[in-house]
Amino acid sequence: TALCRRLDGIPLALQLAAGRLAMFGIDQLCERLSDRYRLLTRGTQAGPRRHQSLRACMDASLALLDDVEQLVLRRLEPFEGGFTLEMATAALSDRQLDAWTVAEALEGLVDHSLVQVDAEDRPRYRLFDGIRAYGLLLLEETGEVEIARRQHAQAMGLLFDRAERALQMMPDAR
Repeated sequence: TALCRRLDGIPLALQLAAGRLAMFGIDQLCERLSDRYRLLTRGTQAGPRRHQSLRACMDASLALLDDVEQLVLRRLEPFEGGFTLEMATAALSDRQLDAWTVAEALEGLVDHSLVQVDAEDRPRYRLFDGIRAYGLLLLEETGEVEIARRQHAQAMGLLFDRAERALQMMPDAR
C-alpha cells in the first residue's frame, strides 16, 4: 500500500517498481523511491520509448507542454502539500511571468493531468510526489533550484505577514 501511494498510483511506475522487487525487496524498494527516476528504469524494450523508464514517460509529457507551462511546472516544485492560485502567482510571478500567465499555465498543467485540483470555492492545487521529484530534476538541470526556492520562500513569507496583520486586526470575539 505504501509503495502504491508513494508512486501516486501511476500504472507505469507500479509496473517498473514490480520489475525491481526481486532485486531490492519491498522495504528497500520503498526506501529508494526518493531517487525514483534512477530506480525505475527497466521497462519493456519492445514498447514505445516513453514506457521504458519513468523519466522517459515524464519527458514525453513535458514535450507536450509549451515553454511557459514547462517553466511553471519546474517552479511549482517547492510547493509540498498543495497551494492556491494566489500562492502560485505570488511565488512564480516575476519579469518573465505575470499573474495571468501563471494562471493560464496552471490551467494547462491541470488539463495535462500534471497538477491535481480540488475544486472547491477556493480551489487548491497539488503536484503528485513523482511530478515534484521530476520538477526538482528539471530545476537542477536548468540551474534554477535556488531561484525557485527563494521566490517560494519570499512569497510565503509575505503571505504569512499578511495573515498575521489580518489576525491582529480581527476583533477578539471572532
